[in-house]
Amino acid sequence: MDIKPSLKFYTKKNEINLITFALLVLSDIFIAVLLFYGLSQQIEQFTDEFEYFPYEYRDMLISDDWVENNILEKISDKVLFSIRSTLERENLIEKLHPGCREIQIIFSEVENDKTLIADFQIYERLHKNYNALNHSEKEGEEGQRLQEQIRIIDKKLLNNPSLNNLIGLIYKNQKYDYTTDISRFRKIFALKRTLFDFLFLLPIVAAFIFWNRKSIRKDLYIQTIISSHYIVLSFLPVLFESIRLIIEIIPKILLKTIYDFLLQLNLITIWYYAVLIISILFIVFVIWIFQTRIFPKEKNSIKLYEKHRCMSCNTKIDYRNKFCPICGTNLHIQCAECKGDTINFLPFCQNCGAKLEKEI
Repeated sequence: MDIKPSLKFYTKKNEINLITFALLVLSDIFIAVLLFYGLSQQIEQFTDEFEYFPYEYRDMLISDDWVENNILEKISDKVLFSIRSTLERENLIEKLHPGCREIQIIFSEVENDKTLIADFQIYERLHKNYNALNHSEKEGEEGQRLQEQIRIIDKKLLNNPSLNNLIGLIYKNQKYDYTTDISRFRKIFALKRTLFDFLFLLPIVAAFIFWNRKSIRKDLYIQTIISSHYIVLSFLPVLFESIRLIIEIIPKILLKTIYDFLLQLNLITIWYYAVLIISILFIVFVIWIFQTRIFPKEKNSIKLYEKHRCMSCNTKIDYRNKFCPICGTNLHIQCAECKGDTINFLPFCQNCGAKLEKEI
């Protein structure tokens, strides 16, 4: 059973006028948007990199922005933001890296402590009042009074057992290198996303190929063209995700080193030239694969000949004629070996079996 599609994107016959072509282009855009949107909605079910290791935990545990001089203020901001947020925190906790989850569980306990929440609100208000003062006011009586109140609330918070436990856990986890875990998760997620794209698109591609084959058998030219467009469109998401997978596998440190080096030499335009050239070469390679390996012209010519169709305009013809009556294509050629008349576009001479060097 032949399951390969016969892709045809245009016809020299008169089935497609300008309005029909415009509608086909609009349908291409609609199908492409629908496919990408559908994939993005399905991918959202997976835990992504920033749900696994959120930015706030990168600041806390990787960048080491949470230090002794500001850790109380950071904790206060995070706790107050969380209790004022409408996000479903229980679902988010399950998606976190184990190290982040351990800390988040303590944060959840702190967020349920009404006494601590009240102290954090006082702490926040005092800092806002102090920061609202100008330079001279900060040096004056009002500034000193607020600073004393901040010192008192600082001491009270630091003596809280839950906060002491939380701060100790944060300092402990700052010693661990999380970059390896994030890099591994990123690669696994990219692979999972690409595999899911294949699974998601397989029934769609199969349906379009079935439509394409059925349209060819029934000589439905317009449906053949439309289904050919849709087959290619259904492969686009897989192509993009495959490129993204390759990018994730390439060490980003190497790319960043090259980028920074060019930036220092004021040659950053070379980077974009390289990206443009690589992109064009990749697209040319993909087209070459499709044209020469997946859908070679020679195989397509043989199929059209077997179906008594013109290899130029796909019209049903009689190959005993010299020319196609629709598009005027020369249907015959002289063999260079036996000088006999043979069918144009086919790989071998029908008289002597010699390989035809070129098609006219």
